[in-house]
Amino acid sequence: MSDLEAGVAAGPGGMLGDNEIILAERYRLLPDAPIPELGLPGAKAYVVRDLKNPNEMLFARICEPSTFPRVEAMVQLKNLREANTLIPEDWGPVYWPPLGRSGFSIVFRRPDGGPLMPSLTSKIPKMDTDRIIQSLLVPALKTLVLFERRKITHRAIRPDNIFPTGKDGKTIVLGDCVSVPPAVGQSAVFETIESSMTPVAGRGTGSVLDDIYALGATLMFLAVGHCPVAGKTEKEILKGKVEQGSFLTLLNGETLPGGLREPIRGMLNDDPLDRWSLEDLIQWTNGTLRRSARAVRDFKTDRPFRFLDVEYRNTRLLAAAFAANWRAAAKAMRTKTFDNWIQRGVSDPALVERLTEAIQLAAAGDNDVTDAKLVSMACSWFDPDGPLRYREFVATPDGIGHALATAVEEQDKATIGLINELVQKKFAVEWFEQKIMSGRLDLSLESKLFKRLQQFLRHAGPGYGIERVLYELNPFLPCRSPMLGSAYVYSLRDLLPALDAVVAERGKLPSLIDRHVAGFIASRIGAGIESQLSALEHTTGASASAKIGMCGLLAKVQYEFQNQRVPHLTGWLARELDPAIDRFQSRSMRKKIRDKLDEVAVSGNLIELYQALANKNALKKDDREQGLAKREYSEALREIKRLESSEFQLEAKKTGWRIAAGISIGIGVVTTVGVFTW
Repeated sequence: MSDLEAGVAAGPGGMLGDNEIILAERYRLLPDAPIPELGLPGAKAYVVRDLKNPNEMLFARICEPSTFPRVEAMVQLKNLREANTLIPEDWGPVYWPPLGRSGFSIVFRRPDGGPLMPSLTSKIPKMDTDRIIQSLLVPALKTLVLFERRKITHRAIRPDNIFPTGKDGKTIVLGDCVSVPPAVGQSAVFETIESSMTPVAGRGTGSVLDDIYALGATLMFLAVGHCPVAGKTEKEILKGKVEQGSFLTLLNGETLPGGLREPIRGMLNDDPLDRWSLEDLIQWTNGTLRRSARAVRDFKTDRPFRFLDVEYRNTRLLAAAFAANWRAAAKAMRTKTFDNWIQRGVSDPALVERLTEAIQLAAAGDNDVTDAKLVSMACSWFDPDGPLRYREFVATPDGIGHALATAVEEQDKATIGLINELVQKKFAVEWFEQKIMSGRLDLSLESKLFKRLQQFLRHAGPGYGIERVLYELNPFLPCRSPMLGSAYVYSLRDLLPALDAVVAERGKLPSLIDRHVAGFIASRIGAGIESQLSALEHTTGASASAKIGMCGLLAKVQYEFQNQRVPHLTGWLARELDPAIDRFQSRSMRKKIRDKLDEVAVSGNLIELYQALANKNALKKDDREQGLAKREYSEALREIKRLESSEFQLEAKKTGWRIAAGISIGIGVVTTVGVFTW
């Protein structure tokens, strides 16, 4: 078991009574005491009592089954007490009566006051510049530096998720960033242009530059006392950001204090390469910054291009329109009008050359796959910092995993199919490599990961396929197998107890071969399970070999956590696998193994159960003895046949006659000698 998994394996919660749920033998969660003002979409808040420190003011967020918290960030944050953000005290799955099933709970210390701005439509007194810098900007920068060292992001910085703390309220802390996935609940106002173009499910964890952008927008709104664009739609805000820049769009005619204008403009720079970094901001707060924000890159065209009755003078907006209507875009790109436009309206010769070559290569393949790839690459060139766009699918490079998890949860077969196509047909890898060649070296790891994912989609059996891809892309996603019932299994440690509980309640599992359980185990264990997966892939699920292979996977899990005993699961598996004993030909061997299964069935030991059925030495011995018995039987048959043949009978008669004649002669000789002697 990895150190990281050991860190996330917090103790499960249990119920003491109808309204008492205990987490980690310490925190009493009260389902009858909600805190609406601290709730989030998909994660409501409730009062918590600390059994060790009753005076502590705590609350817990209970994640709904479809909300996947950021466990990997919790592990990093728990011991990061110097960070100015809400730190999770403890976490883990608990049975939650309002849900009627298990949910994931996270305990926090309760802030001393309400958020700085209750909502984006609220108006508050303008915050003093010095207070913004000393109470918010400086501690926020310190926190983001700590986050960056641990390769995590906040992705939930906004005025209604920042709280005053301490008796005087002068210290400010960033709010919860782990209860919901990255950027979920985050208005597009606080998201960069490329993230705003992406559905929430596909935005990903992002980088520190995303947090700097959100912090810049937050500082702006606190400085002017409200959100100047609160009355605009997200589409209008995005269009404004693309055409005139985020700074001017979000400011919307308001006036910023002179002391904040320069850093906020730098933080909201739409060019990621030129956005102010943490080092720039720290230098600015120390009065030593040596550079100013520069103008954003210009994506304007010399001439407009008319697409679906709308004129576009900006390639980023055109890319978004093409992605939303990719079939019409592919058709438009093959017209003389488009060719004339790129020759006369696009001033970048390299872009013109790439587009022309791509259109010529696509001319030979007039089908949806060719069209989709053509439009996707064109969007990538039109919007170099934008998300991956393929058919109807849009996601940032690190947001594909969460997009897949959301699609699986919502049973969105169309999106699942598109992601499968992206990986299997190597288009995602091609997209990453094209970006890497353009200078995005940070995507090298994603490119390697997706090359590995291709291998999993080449196999059809359990433990591979889209389920394996799902868990590889989401290392802390709970197992989505429906046969787990109401259990919340996000750690491999929790899998066997959950299955054992299902068998204890129902007497059996709905199915022994389960693609989600197999994929979950394979992704968490990794190496050393090839033989078990091979048994699942090359035989039908009803075969003895497949069932033994699945038993082997479960035994591998028990080997990781050897203190776990699962008697209900083991007993059911022993009965389910009883027909597998018929693989042995020896009657005595079958009896010996059946006696062993009866013994193991009550022990809860899956390892011994698997070893009894998958014992290669026993199988080889049985095969040898069967071969020997067959040879002996064949030799006996040949001997019987020889003895019953007419040739043998005639020869036997002749031999008998010769023997009889010999005996007669002998008797005659003896008799004659005896007579004459007498």
